[in-house]
Amino acid sequence: MHAMKYTYRLTLTVVLAATLGGCASKKDVVEQYQREARTSETEARSADAEAFHRSAAERARELGPAEQSDTLLGLGVQLQSQQRFRESLAPLGESVAKAQEAGMPPTAVALRQVRLAQSYGALNRWKEGAAVLKSAMPSALDLTGDDGKLATDVIEVYRTRLPELGLDAGFLN
Repeated sequence: MHAMKYTYRLTLTVVLAATLGGCASKKDVVEQYQREARTSETEARSADAEAFHRSAAERARELGPAEQSDTLLGLGVQLQSQQRFRESLAPLGESVAKAQEAGMPPTAVALRQVRLAQSYGALNRWKEGAAVLKSAMPSALDLTGDDGKLATDVIEVYRTRLPELGLDAGFLN
């Protein structure tokens, strides 16, 4: 019964969003999917959250690179939360590229790069992650709040792990 309620809600939301598609702008539809994804995350419904993130990312393909970057970041973070790091690489990598294409602020690009480096580290692909993290510096140090905490944590892991592997970590100082 409980699962049926969620399925009904998801179906209703998708139908609503499809209906809105005829009346609302494409950007409004994408934003609705993103709101539903965040609600699903809050309610610990990861399958629903992922579906909404995927729908937002697909619909954002018709929008500009900044909107595409944001939706791809959301999908990548959702996949990371499920420890699906290999699957998170593509959306996070594309999010970085779209953020750069859109001319987003250096901290916005750095956040995406830190997330990407986090996934590379989780996959034991330290050299690739270090290259991405090096590119994020020093803007990653300017991140604040939860993003700043994430950047600090990822940098610290790399600062410890890279020398153990005989790789240079000097760029992290």
